[in-house]
Amino acid sequence: MLRPVSDIDSPPRITESARQNGQVTRIHQPSDVVRLLMEVQELEEPVYLLRDDGTCTLSALRCVDDQHLELTIPDAAQPYQLPASGIVEASCWLQRISLSFKLAQCTLDHGDGMYLLTAHLPSEVFRLQRRDFFRFSLTPAFPLSCFLHIGDDDYEISLIDLSLGGIGILGYVPGVCLDAGTIYQRVRIELPDNAGIVADIEIRNSYEVTLKNGIRTIRTGARFINLPGTTQSVLQRYINRMAREDGHTLRHARDQS
Repeated sequence: MLRPVSDIDSPPRITESARQNGQVTRIHQPSDVVRLLMEVQELEEPVYLLRDDGTCTLSALRCVDDQHLELTIPDAAQPYQLPASGIVEASCWLQRISLSFKLAQCTLDHGDGMYLLTAHLPSEVFRLQRRDFFRFSLTPAFPLSCFLHIGDDDYEISLIDLSLGGIGILGYVPGVCLDAGTIYQRVRIELPDNAGIVADIEIRNSYEVTLKNGIRTIRTGARFINLPGTTQSVLQRYINRMAREDGHTLRHARDQS
């Protein structure tokens, strides 16, 4: 069963720079691959089926053995289709560790309000312990917005979280492109006490989520690009202060870079 995805969940992606820097471990022993994926199943972690355009479809592991695995995909307004290559790029989190793997020899069946994707056991899984940033989840008591200037128009966008790594947006924003790879320069984030900052951001992912109230919407994650040290200091002071005032327990956020 696919559990609801929280507002801060985002699909992990292992970058080429992480590979080049030796931060990625390749797991290829079948017993180790099975063990990792069984942990994902037991913890009911969502498995993200990635697309080239940066979007993804959520699925859940139903069973894993030493030969194959099965994933369930909830039926949605846009039917799920296997890519033309027949290879499905997949990723998931396992206790804040990023796992990435490819599914081959896939078959797709539909019935009982969901899809069932069957695939051969991955021959290898790549694992990355990503850097952690403290993320402050914004609430009505601590609202925060960013401002984008596009052409002749200005857009105010409400944020749902903030960290030294980037920002989170929940919902559709008419007139603003939220496709992965889109870069916006000189985005202004208004902080209390006139401590606003200006930063460049890159949209990293945008995907459908189900909130605790059952509403389906879009969750978008963006990373800061080359954030200056002085700006990082302003952000860190704000996050620390809001956390103290709110009695908030800071959560480790997954680096969106």
